[in-house]
Order: sequence, then C-alpha cells, then structure tokens
Amino acid sequence: MADFILPIAETIFDPKGPLPNTHRKFTGRQTFLRALFSDFREVISAYQSLIEFPWLARSRPRKRCQLTAGRIVTFWREAYLNELYIFSLRLDAYITRVARLYRRDVSAAKVAKLADYLRGVIAEHFGDFIEMRGEHVHQRRYEFVDLELQRIQSLEMLAIHGKVASLRKLYDRAVRTARNQNTTNFRRINAAAKDALKAVFESYNRFMLTTSGELNYPSNLPR
Repeated sequence: MADFILPIAETIFDPKGPLPNTHRKFTGRQTFLRALFSDFREVISAYQSLIEFPWLARSRPRKRCQLTAGRIVTFWREAYLNELYIFSLRLDAYITRVARLYRRDVSAAKVAKLADYLRGVIAEHFGDFIEMRGEHVHQRRYEFVDLELQRIQSLEMLAIHGKVASLRKLYDRAVRTARNQNTTNFRRINAAAKDALKAVFESYNRFMLTTSGELNYPSNLPR
C-alpha cells in the first residue's frame, strides 16, 4: 500500500507531481496489483463521470453568458455520448486486463470465455450508442441527426438570433423539454451502465476474491 500512497502524497504536496520510481523492482504480485488497480480506478472514474451528468446537465449559465440555452442542452447531450464511450472502453480494458492476468490460473480456467461473454454484455447495452458516437466523430455531429436538437436550433435561429419575439415562448418550452429529456435519458442509461459494471465485477469476483473478501492472486505469480 505504501507504493500506492507515496505517489498520491507527492502529487498533493509537490506541484511537479510524483517522482519517477526507476530504482524499485516490483515483485510479480506487486506488478499484478498495480496493473489491476490502475484499470479498476479508470473504470470507476469513468462511471463516476456518468452518474454526475444528470446534475451537471441541469446547471444554467449566468444571465449575461453568451451561450444560449439551446447550445448548452446540445453540449451536454453530445458530451454524455463521449463519456459513455469512454466508460465502455474502460470497462472493456478492465475485462481484458483480468482475463490476461488470470489466463494461467487453475481456478479461472474459463476466464477467456467469460471475458467474451462480458464484452457481449457491453455490446448489448451500449452498441448503438458507441455507433452513434463514432458517427458523431467521424461523419457528422450528433446534433445534426437528433430531431429534437434540430428543432431547437431552428427555433434558436429565428427566436434568438432573428429576434422573432412570437417564437420565444416556443423556443423556451422546447429547451425546457430537451433539458428534462437529457436528465431522463442520462439516468436511464446510467442504470444500464451500473448493471454492466455489476455484471463484470460479480462475474470476476467469483475467482478473484476469497470467501473472506480478500484478493485471490493468480496461482502462477511468484510471491
């Protein structure tokens, strides 16, 4: 644990960050634990970002902010798509890491097949969103294929930029509806993310943890 705590302390108290640890030689178990903890931390951090979105997306700019309400709604919707993609990649990385670390362990003989199954769970839950994110990056922005966002943009062009006062209430109502829809969608997808995360951890914990909850190191690792 000291190997993990020291870099954290150096990060907190030294603006230059932790010192490079080039002189230390780690045992097989220490190397295993460092790799496992790194991927675990990444996937938990990605999930934490997702569950914060329903609250972040309700934030509003100051009155004199140059950003319009419609642009903010669009930003959060597209930003969530990116964060969901990051979460799926981090979870896949964790699945792969554990499968590789335990591939020679006698207690986890079917870990490769289990990893393939868990990847299928991710694809089932998030395949459509990953595809949308890919189109958003490589083909066209998501806002141009989302009908609700397209409507808001058209209303914004007329009501805000064109100063058509008669359309202002319709624009405000459309933004309010989209904002509420963001929150609903984020919470619904987050529930699926939680289920996927739970499925991975519970499946792996069967051979990664002992009956007393301690980490079960792969048997092939030298002490």
